[in-house]
Amino acid sequence: MLDLWGRGYSDAPLNIHYDVRLYNTQISFAIDSSPLEWKSQGFSMIGYSLGGGIAMAYAAHHPQHVESIVLLAPGGILRQMPDDYKSLFFRYPSLCSSELLRRLVAKAQGVELRNPKNAPVVQKEVVDLHDEAGSRKVNEPWYKDDFNISAVVQWQFENHHGLIHTFVSNYQYGPIMYQNTDWERVGKIIKGEAGAAHTTSTSPKLQGGRILAIFGIDDNIVNGREVSKDLLQLIGAKESTEIRWISGGHDFPVHHSDEVVDHIASFWDLASRDP
Repeated sequence: MLDLWGRGYSDAPLNIHYDVRLYNTQISFAIDSSPLEWKSQGFSMIGYSLGGGIAMAYAAHHPQHVESIVLLAPGGILRQMPDDYKSLFFRYPSLCSSELLRRLVAKAQGVELRNPKNAPVVQKEVVDLHDEAGSRKVNEPWYKDDFNISAVVQWQFENHHGLIHTFVSNYQYGPIMYQNTDWERVGKIIKGEAGAAHTTSTSPKLQGGRILAIFGIDDNIVNGREVSKDLLQLIGAKESTEIRWISGGHDFPVHHSDEVVDHIASFWDLASRDP
């Protein structure tokens, strides 16, 4: 699980574009600092929303490391931004006040504008669902009944002082739209086209790999019908690309997490979570 710069508990570097180069660098830092042999063994990536665009960009430029990709309501090749993201001030933030920009970001993220001192605190930052031996309790969801993702987003908006800068920079430079070239390159690498990988590796791990894309039926941020159609066209290898659908909106990975895990497990040929 990678906590992106500018979100969660991660710092927000300033005076830098939040684009694929920044996120590719962050992923490389995480891999190089890990005691695990990520590069030699290869790994698969799961990208949700903005993370989908980040995962595809990393795979396009580091195919020697990536074996397969799972996309959950991915950004990257959106044909248009959601209505709440269409303000010109996101493109030209210097033309508006910081307070107006804060209001626009709040509207886009669906959070309330209020005094942070009066904001509720997320009671428990890490949900402990492990038994005394350290094993996960299989029959329990990863979240508690009172877990509220909206409250977490609200807390982040009110307490992470770099969030607005990150959000606006993601809008301007992030892998949300216009990433067709990288996605098409991923398809060419999967199909083994000569020269597509741009790497000295004679056989990148992504060659012959697969992509699973899961969309929410009622997602009003990522239009699954448009993105799935464009994904299949750009990858150009239908036998290597699976499209699946889950009930719910853009937050379906939270509210339908068990179903998402089942889809990924079957895609990776893992044993079912059920006994």
